[in-house]
Amino acid sequence: MRLLRALAVLGCAASLAACATGALPPPEASLEGIQSIRSANLPAMGVAAFTASPGMPGRTITVRAGTMDAPGGKTFADYLQDTLAAQLKGAGRLDPAAGVVIGGVLDQSHVDSAMSGASAWLGATFTVRRDGREIYRKALKVEDHWPGAFVGATAIPEAMNHYTQLYPKLVQALLDDPAFRTAVKG
Repeated sequence: MRLLRALAVLGCAASLAACATGALPPPEASLEGIQSIRSANLPAMGVAAFTASPGMPGRTITVRAGTMDAPGGKTFADYLQDTLAAQLKGAGRLDPAAGVVIGGVLDQSHVDSAMSGASAWLGATFTVRRDGREIYRKALKVEDHWPGAFVGATAIPEAMNHYTQLYPKLVQALLDDPAFRTAVKG
C-alpha cells in the first residue's frame, strides 16, 4: 500500500512539473534568414515597434496547464519584432537610421495540443515605410500541424516548441515574399 501511495505521489509530482512556467530565450538569427537576406541583396532597414490586435497574447501563452512567457517581460508582438531585428542584425542589415522601416501588427495566434491532432498558427500584417511613406502592406500567416499527445508532460513542451518556431518562420515568409523584396529595393 505504501508503494502505491509513493508511486501516486511521484506521478502527481511529475505531472505538475509539466505545468511549470518558463520564458523563451531571446530570438537569434538563423542561417536560412541570413542567407535569404544576403542572397536577395536586401538593403539595410530599421524595425519599428510591433503591436498586437485585441485578443492576441500579451506576455504569456497557455497550453493546457503550462504557460510560457515572452522573454524579458516583453509581449509576443515584441518577440516578433525582436525576431525580425535579430535576422536583419545577423545579416548585417539592421540600421535604426535607415530610410526603410518595417513595422507590424500581430493579428493571428493559436496553439492547440489536442490529442487528435495538434496545431498552431501565427499571422501578422507587415508594413514597410520608406522615408515615412508606406510602400508595402501585407498580411502573412504560417502554420504547423503535428500528432497530438495524451500526456501533458509531452504535449505541452511540444506544442510550445512548435508555436515558438512559427515566429522565425513568419519572418522568413516576409523576407521571401517577392512583393516585399521589390518594395524594399525600389
